[in-house]
Parts: sequence; structure tokens; C-alpha cells
Amino acid sequence: MKINKLVLGCLFTLAFLHSFSQLDNLPLVTVTGEGIVSQKPDVVLIGIVFTKELESQVDRLNQLTRIFEPTDTKIRIFGLNGQENEEGRIRVQWGKTLVYSKEVFIELTDISRLDQILLEIRKQKLQLSFVEYRVSNQSQLCSEARKKAVETARKKATELAQQLGQSIGKAHDIEDLGTENINWYNLQKEDIDRINRMSPEEYLVIPSEQVICSKVKVSFDLIKN
Repeated sequence: MKINKLVLGCLFTLAFLHSFSQLDNLPLVTVTGEGIVSQKPDVVLIGIVFTKELESQVDRLNQLTRIFEPTDTKIRIFGLNGQENEEGRIRVQWGKTLVYSKEVFIELTDISRLDQILLEIRKQKLQLSFVEYRVSNQSQLCSEARKKAVETARKKATELAQQLGQSIGKAHDIEDLGTENINWYNLQKEDIDRINRMSPEEYLVIPSEQVICSKVKVSFDLIKN
């Protein structure tokens, strides 16, 4: 009787190990997902470029001459007293003439005035180089966007499995495909095409908000029902 129990115990153990090995070799379904979070920025950084073109020969004779006078890069916008400004380095582009460029940065904390200031920059025909949104809790927002991306991937995998009459199991691998910071003013053509598409991941970029988009690729077990 003891021998029979021992044999049955061994057979049960072998059966369990066999089924466990089968589970490890389950087919996988791999999908991508995007997660989106948005928030009003704490600070907006605006870049404006000033350029000055000089003849090369003249410049060689006047190397000690100041290229940009303080008034050359002064931004005259109502409500800005200059304390928000920070000037960058002068860059030189060599050619038949020397083209000097200097970038001035405006740090804006009153976000409600952003549109007004950008409109004034355009009216004055200043060269806008970039508009960058910044948030203090960037890492937290990126983490939230990643969680949403994984959840989106899980929903996709579930729908695919249901079409096959199966279900999904645990996630085996999560590959980060990148995180993007998008705002209304730095949208590229590919961003606009993606935003306007019809899909479960469609989202809207609002001018007053910073959008963080996380992309992942996830593999799930595919289990027969």
C-alpha cells in the first residue's frame, strides 16, 4: 500500500511538472500600446533668435567690435520687464558673409498670457525658435503614462485573443518604445497625422496643456479556453 502511494505521488509530481513546462512554452501574443496623460505646465520656456549679418572683410577689421548691442536683443513686449529673459551664446555661420545668431530665452510662469505673448512676437516679426512646456512632476507623469500604455496593450491583446476563442495570461516582457513630450506649439506633421487618426489611442492636444505619451510593446501568454 505504501509503495502504491509512493508511485502515485511520483506520477502526480511528473504530471504537474509536465503541465508546468507546457505553460512555460505557451504561445505569446505581442502588441503595442500608448498611454497619454496631460497637465497644465508650471513653466513655459520661449526661445527667440536674433541674427546679424556682416561682411567678412569688415568683420576682420573690427574683431573687437561688439556684435550685438543690448538694444539689439531687447524684447519689447508689454508686461515683460526683462527679468524673465536669459541670453544664450552667440553662434557664427561662416560663408561669403558672417551670420551671427543669438538666442534669448523667456521663462513664463503666468501661462494665461502665453497666447498674448506669442501673438506679440509674431506681430513684431521676431524669429521664434521653440516653445517648451515644463512640469515639476515629470517623472510621475511619465510613470502614469507608462501604466496606461501597458493597460492599453492588455486590452488589445484581450481583444485579439477573444477573436481566436482564447484568453491571455501573464505578461512576459514589457519593452519601452519611448516617451514623448508634446505641446500644441511643437507639433510636427507626423504628430498631427497620428493625433487625427481614428483608433482606440486617439487623443487631443489642447494648447494650454503638456501631453506626455508613453509607448510600450508587451508579450502575453495565449491560453486556450
